Amino acid sequence: MKPADAEAASGGRFGFSATHATILVALLGAIGTATAAIYTARENLRLEDAKQVAAAELARQDFETKLIFRAIEGSDSAEERIRNLKFFLEAGFLRDPEGKIKKLDPAKFPSKVTPSFDCLKDTDPAARVICSNSGLSTQDGVMASLFVRLKAGLGDSAEEQNKLVAEQRQWLLLQRNACVDATEPVSCMAEKYDQRIRYLRDRIAAQAATTR
Repeated sequence: MKPADAEAASGGRFGFSATHATILVALLGAIGTATAAIYTARENLRLEDAKQVAAAELARQDFETKLIFRAIEGSDSAEERIRNLKFFLEAGFLRDPEGKIKKLDPAKFPSKVTPSFDCLKDTDPAARVICSNSGLSTQDGVMASLFVRLKAGLGDSAEEQNKLVAEQRQWLLLQRNACVDATEPVSCMAEKYDQRIRYLRDRIAAQAATTR
């Protein structure tokens, strides 16, 4: 009997041939691939949603931080700064679910905006530009806060932390400090800070999404 005849005879007895087996294996493989694709798509959507939620929360925090700075930077009067801040609270622009700000002792309210470094000690030309401009001081404080937050999120990974620190130093030297020689140093720095803040915020959002 020829092989083809044997295969036909076998298929006739059992109703299942080698061709059927090949088709079944291919079908199972296709189902597995489709299932994996659906799972991957769902995970990607979940991560994307988590990123958007984290980004929205960071944007809200950034907005509230700027409002606080705006409330306290406009006057040397402690009473006026407190009144401004309470206005933002009562108008609903600032969230204070536990009433911590509202219950805060007026003596502990923050004073005028200061950057992340000591303006009395840092005589670097870039520092002089920042210290003389309240907007840049605010941006520097926000950026520094985001940097610390991102670094803390790296956990105990010394390699990743060192990489981030080196990256930050490079940005300070080649991006921010280079604005000192620009035609409009303040505008140049403001733009560089905006870009850096957005970058750090996106990194934090991605970091938060992967840990959910």
